Amino acid sequence: MVEITIASEATPELHAAMERLVPQLSKSNPPPSMEALDTLCRSEASTMFIATDETGILGTLTLAMFRIPTGIRAWIEDVIVDDAARDGAPTLADDSRGDPALALDRFELSDETVGALRARGVESLFPIQAATFKLIKEGKDIIGRARTGMG
Repeated sequence: MVEITIASEATPELHAAMERLVPQLSKSNPPPSMEALDTLCRSEASTMFIATDETGILGTLTLAMFRIPTGIRAWIEDVIVDDAARDGAPTLADDSRGDPALALDRFELSDETVGALRARGVESLFPIQAATFKLIKEGKDIIGRARTGMG
């Protein structure tokens, strides 16, 4: 069973997990040092969630929070699921952007939304967006999994 906890401080186990996980997310950014990781865990501006099971740390997610004039906003960053923990679960194709089955016209989007997306050069949804679109429109809560950068 997977348990989700909040990292309140850097531990050797968490640091070792970040050494293993961060390279799976980014080839250009090194894992944080123990000191940097501890600063992140203790920061009031971010919360690091840790997914663990009986084998250890499976992944992390960082929730960054910031104040704006109308309240507090949050942004999810650096979601990492260990490749070894995926255990063959179904995934969506990584490079199917531009597939006619994902064209904006195939989804029940308002003309205003389609126009705004096309003005930004978007002609189709990413697979994770297409796979979850109907559920979101129905107001259902979802948890999706896609490769980094898939939207």
